[in-house]
Amino acid sequence: MEERYNTNGTSEMDCSDSIKDSHKRKHIDCEEECPASSQDPPTLHVWNMIVSPLRILFENREISHRDLKALIDSLAIACKDSVETFVPPHKGVSKEVYLLWEDQYNNFNIWLLGRLFYVFGCESLSDLHNMSTEAQLTVLRVLETHNQDMFERVLNEYFLCLEDLMECQESNVDYDTSEIKLMRFEPNHEVQCAYIDLTQISVSVRSEATCMVLQGHIIQLFVRFPDTPFPLYNDNTLTSEALSQYSMIFPFPSPN
Repeated sequence: MEERYNTNGTSEMDCSDSIKDSHKRKHIDCEEECPASSQDPPTLHVWNMIVSPLRILFENREISHRDLKALIDSLAIACKDSVETFVPPHKGVSKEVYLLWEDQYNNFNIWLLGRLFYVFGCESLSDLHNMSTEAQLTVLRVLETHNQDMFERVLNEYFLCLEDLMECQESNVDYDTSEIKLMRFEPNHEVQCAYIDLTQISVSVRSEATCMVLQGHIIQLFVRFPDTPFPLYNDNTLTSEALSQYSMIFPFPSPN
């Protein structure tokens, strides 16, 4: 297993190997130790293997470009086919426990996507924007396929961000005197999940250019899901055709 060092000098296993090993261990542990009534999500250990290095990276004033690139890449590879990382299993649990797990999974997914979305607001990390997009798409596609309610729940966070950004643009914010913070992708703190800290960080919008870049990335994500209706203002629908036309405003490549 590859070992590398993060910015505070501590040793850190390669994320992809850690997540894969965690799935194997957690599967064995749950079969032997976890009763069906357990309220801990079955992938709690896996989540910690994802959350811990991400929190360490973003706690530093200067984000390590190399470590973030390695982490996003490993996350996308390791989690591509790991459905239970993002969607709770039904088998062997009561409806009450499943609904609790669903809330906890929603919190984790929202937190993770929020951290990846934060990368879009960092001009110094612009060469990682496409990689962050693909990592977010990995999560969103799993949710779209396996739990439509959870998919719509997290997708709504992007829509709310887009609304905030459009309002900033329409109100002609003076970025010389103002700094806009997007307070989105906030987990529901009333939903308890022991042993994991999902404290979110806000995206700072300090220029019109950043405002446009963030809108562009959100639109590019929306375009990847053409069959999903997106409410705009006054209960209108942002159709796939409108999304395609709107996305041409922004200097990003069309989705494959």
